[in-house]
Amino acid sequence: MNTMLFYQALADSLPDMVWGFDENYILRVANPAFFDMRRGLYNSNLKIGDSLFSDVPEEVKNRWQPLYNRGLKGERFMMDDIRIIKGVSTMVRLSLNPVFNEVGEPCGCLGITYDITREAELDLELRNVQSKCKLIHDLNKLQIQPSLSKFFALTEQLNQTSHFSIDDREAMMFMLNQELSHLSVVLNELNKSLSGD
Repeated sequence: MNTMLFYQALADSLPDMVWGFDENYILRVANPAFFDMRRGLYNSNLKIGDSLFSDVPEEVKNRWQPLYNRGLKGERFMMDDIRIIKGVSTMVRLSLNPVFNEVGEPCGCLGITYDITREAELDLELRNVQSKCKLIHDLNKLQIQPSLSKFFALTEQLNQTSHFSIDDREAMMFMLNQELSHLSVVLNELNKSLSGD
């Protein structure tokens, strides 16, 4: 039974980009998602049995060959990358795993690349929400609640102006304006931060 047929069937069953190559960078297994990605990136007509570097610009080879060599030395690793495929920016995660022969020596690599664009977007959204929550927490330390309480208490007292002298009313208006100014600054900062300015 041909083991490569099993590898190909497994690769074909996955929606992610899957490819395998030998120690000479010859493509031995790949699924349709991998070929679609190669066509989108390099207008490639790569096929099984071709060198991974046969139809790519030299700078692509210079970037990827050292990474593939890490796998061919037995290192297993993952990395994130941004790909521009047909004009669309896509965040991907690459997992490269060495393949070992019968005596335990690396003889090739199996790569899987999957789209993590939405995951990256959600991570960014989460960081933004966490940042805003921290800001609200920090602003709360500026004593918003006591200022609001004081503001409403002073307003209530001013509604009963007949009980106070002109000097008392002027003093209360001064304190009310101070609290209003403090709240205005804090709320403006909060609003700017929450709107992303």
